[in-house]
Amino acid sequence: MRTDRTQATDTFRKSSEWAQDPFTQQQRPDIDSRYVKGTEDSDRTRWHSFSGHERNSFFLNHNGTNFENASALSGLDNIADSRVWVRWDFDHDGAVDIAMVNADFPLLNVYRNKIAELPQPSIAHSASSQHFIAIRLHGAHHSSQPAMNLSNRDGIGARIRLTCGPRSILRVHNCGEGFAAQNSGTELIGLGTAHQIDMLEILWPSGRTTQLANVATDQLIEAFEASETAPHGEHFEQLTYKPRQRSQQRVTTTIEYGDGRELPIAIKLDVARLLGNTALADSTDLLCFTTTATWCEACHRLQPRLKATRDRTGNHVQFFGVPVDSLETPAELSAFATESQPAYALLTHLDDVGRQQVTQAIERLLNTQSLPCTLVTDRAGNVLSAYLSVPDTSELGRLRQSYLISTR
Repeated sequence: MRTDRTQATDTFRKSSEWAQDPFTQQQRPDIDSRYVKGTEDSDRTRWHSFSGHERNSFFLNHNGTNFENASALSGLDNIADSRVWVRWDFDHDGAVDIAMVNADFPLLNVYRNKIAELPQPSIAHSASSQHFIAIRLHGAHHSSQPAMNLSNRDGIGARIRLTCGPRSILRVHNCGEGFAAQNSGTELIGLGTAHQIDMLEILWPSGRTTQLANVATDQLIEAFEASETAPHGEHFEQLTYKPRQRSQQRVTTTIEYGDGRELPIAIKLDVARLLGNTALADSTDLLCFTTTATWCEACHRLQPRLKATRDRTGNHVQFFGVPVDSLETPAELSAFATESQPAYALLTHLDDVGRQQVTQAIERLLNTQSLPCTLVTDRAGNVLSAYLSVPDTSELGRLRQSYLISTR
């Protein structure tokens, strides 16, 4: 999901369209305050509803023959003033989940899809007998200039056609159906009891067509309009979709030193390859490698916290940003670093091999590809700890103290 960083977050709320009465054309500066405060009724806050407290509706499609109203059963019949919803698979179980944003309270509702767990065969068979395919599209157009012969970067508007025996499935990859919202970029298609896709066909907006035959189900397909933009030079890349069970606690690798013996290390990074010509201070004990991308909003929001941590740790810890988007060029990264002044030294020179050793280590330790994540190593590249997001001053202080004690 991308956000226009040049647009102020309160642009709409301060616009004349929001504050203007559509009948009298007069400005109504009190609409925000009335809406936010609500009214009191029997010691209970009543929020103003712009939809008359109308409940949401949810219908189940039965094999394209009829629909069943499952609003109450699903829990989606929320009385809140819902404004938009998006579909995504947040738990990676192959079933489409829903995130819904309301104009009043609660602001966000997340609904997990558990239909496959229901015992009624008329609604769903057992989860193990149901299959799916996840498809992520990559258009060939990455420039700001128009190009009629290339599709947009996210493949919006592409048609996905699947053939499974006598059955044919067609999906159109849409950006979203609501106001200011965007669905997951991964298109999830249910296949029922089919174990194989005979033919997968992508009809790109540019008019190009790419095909892949005999595709196994329950996996992620990365589809590239132009093979030259793909990591391995192929139009399709088949990857594992379902992740391993993730621990609820932070994963930390434990490394022991002592008696002058060289003990086996769980994971070691090639620091020389990662840093290139970047020199380390003599007082540096730990290296902090944080994954990032120029379009990552979470990475931008964490910069103040990371800068405070950097200032408090001094030269004992050096911070580096690892750009994980292979489509971002060194020139683009350098320009971004000059403009945004991040808390870390951005490794603009990093090649695919260096990038992959960091992302693979994070996936092995944390079982995620989300941004940002952080690896902390010693000067030799031995991974001491892995963090979802970025570590704070206390965490790095404790880690450094343990490391110094173990190396005496």
